[in-house]
Amino acid sequence: MLVYRSDVDHVVGPPSMRVLEAGLRPELLTVRACHDSYHVATMDNDAQAIFTGSLQFIQEHGSVQEGRGEART
Repeated sequence: MLVYRSDVDHVVGPPSMRVLEAGLRPELLTVRACHDSYHVATMDNDAQAIFTGSLQFIQEHGSVQEGRGEART
C-alpha cells in the first residue's frame, strides 16, 4: 500500500496512520511525505509528485495477466 501524507493536515491526524501501521505488515506499507501540501494534496503543490509516484509504484508492484484483466499478487 502506498500512502501519501501531508506534513500538515488539519482533517486527518496521526491516529489514521497508526491504524494503517497496526493493520499492515511493515513491508506492505510505503509512506511518502508531502512537504508542500495540506489535506487535499492532489490539488496542491505536491500533486505532480503524487501522480508520478503513484504510477511508478503501480508499475513496480502490480501486474495484469494478459487476456484476463486480473491483478496478480
